[in-house]
Amino acid sequence: MAVCEAFRTQHTPQQIPQNVVRPITETMRLIKALRELAGDDHALKDWLVSPNKAFGNKQPLKLIKNGQADLLWEMIHQLRQGQSAHPDNLKIFLGQG
Repeated sequence: MAVCEAFRTQHTPQQIPQNVVRPITETMRLIKALRELAGDDHALKDWLVSPNKAFGNKQPLKLIKNGQADLLWEMIHQLRQGQSAHPDNLKIFLGQG
């Protein structure tokens, strides 16, 4: 996870203001979970900026920016639990359906 590692190596905990530590940590956790589903950084980057039917044709990155990351976490949870493991649902999540 190049972005997370770059941030971590350039900043020590003492340099990061307390009010931004939590949002950064939450975003890093989300990126890690999404990367596990996408398979690699390139696929994740493409997925984040592509309109996605699972989210009303909104770009997942815009959902994150607009404070709607909970929608992504819900989909991640469903996929992890196998509730949406049907191939068509996975394709929609990946923006291929």
